[in-house]
Amino acid sequence: GAANSLSASKAIVIAAFPTVSLSVGSASIAEAAETSTVTAALSQTSSQDVTVTLSYSGTATSGTDYNNTASTTITIPAESLSANAATGITAIQDADTEGNETIVVDISGVSKGFENGVQQQTITILDDDIPAVTNVSSSTANGTYKAGDVIAVTVTFSHAVTVTDTPQLLLETGTTDRTINYASGSGTTTLTFNYTVLPGDTSGDLDYVGTDSLTLNGGTVTNGGLDASLVLPAPGSGSSLAGNKAIVVDTTVPTASIVVADTALKAGETSLVTITFSEAVIGFTNAELTVANGFLSAVSSADGGSTYTATFTPTADIEAATNVIALDNTRVTDAAGNTGAGTVDSNTYAIDTRCPTVSSVAVPGNRTYIAGENLEFSVNFDDNVTVNGTPRIALVVGSTTLYAVYSEGSGRADLKFVYTVGTGQNDKDGITVDALSLNGGTINDAAGNAASLTLNSVGSTAFVYVDGVVPPVPSVPDLATASDM
Repeated sequence: GAANSLSASKAIVIAAFPTVSLSVGSASIAEAAETSTVTAALSQTSSQDVTVTLSYSGTATSGTDYNNTASTTITIPAESLSANAATGITAIQDADTEGNETIVVDISGVSKGFENGVQQQTITILDDDIPAVTNVSSSTANGTYKAGDVIAVTVTFSHAVTVTDTPQLLLETGTTDRTINYASGSGTTTLTFNYTVLPGDTSGDLDYVGTDSLTLNGGTVTNGGLDASLVLPAPGSGSSLAGNKAIVVDTTVPTASIVVADTALKAGETSLVTITFSEAVIGFTNAELTVANGFLSAVSSADGGSTYTATFTPTADIEAATNVIALDNTRVTDAAGNTGAGTVDSNTYAIDTRCPTVSSVAVPGNRTYIAGENLEFSVNFDDNVTVNGTPRIALVVGSTTLYAVYSEGSGRADLKFVYTVGTGQNDKDGITVDALSLNGGTINDAAGNAASLTLNSVGSTAFVYVDGVVPPVPSVPDLATASDM
């Protein structure tokens, strides 16, 4: 400010660089060659030209969806506040069903100025092609579903669509096809239809009936005022519901049959038990079974849960003519979660595991038996028995073991055994009844149970004697040589 200083002799103002903002003439343009301008504006005038460098990105492709001649710089002349790009953005018409696409305009550099923060503009090219169905799928996981379950079926269009009222989709669900209603998705490319599985529905791989299964039902499906094409991919094709998903509909409740292989069980025997279900079931255990008069080993399956086997062992020492194994089918569930109904009984089986036992043994009367006489013993069982071969009872006669051999009674409860006194056999203090043995034969009841050979309640033989010793013949005196002396 002193005399002769620069500031006293000159009026010089040093101004800061301006900041640059970006705008576009239209944020959306029609695909049919509509154009949008791009404008750069300064926060203040500058004494110098300001050059703004532009970059383009987004989902639209330069040269395919819009002109590739769009300006990459904008020069704002000195003392001007704004300028347009010499060449703006012009959409290119095509027939592709590609949906709306975007062009993102950014400032990548400024000469003689600064970008005002982050400047970015988006221009949307509005696709005027008719929306078409490109895919049918489901947001529900692959798996098996039962009555009452809800399956969300999704229909995807090439463009976002607007829905009014309640369009419908017809599904192939067995004897009765099901019509399901639109639920949500208007304004997006994907519409959702909810299917609630009903009793009786069935499908090995859920799909719709045909390419014409999507109907308006009095509503509309549009994009930009254009009606969407409702033609679906062919059922079973890669873009169909069945092609995209593996959804099984199963509303059939599992049923079962139970077979006990051996229907007449005796002591020592077991039987194979087979439980056959109409389909594979899950979580099936012995807890669902009630077993009459016996024990069942843990059930097991070798075919994934359709057929189970186990071994049945009857209870010992019982007789029961009519028995069943019962299944509580209400506790049986298939993979879809369907629960069986009621109870199922096996075929009937008989059990006789009670072995015949000797209740008493009747012995010969008290006296002395001589050579050639029979000593009869009656062995009385608690059940009728059948005899094969020649069982025998060991007797101790004197100090010798001899035998009373089976003689008759097969088919009855009382068996007869006979010992015939032999010459020279002798017992003066009462014979002893020892043990019953099979001697290579058998003693069984009608069921085939082997009899117990233990002799119970044997009568006393303390006074049953044997005298098979023949007394010597007295000698005759020789009278011819006799003396008179």
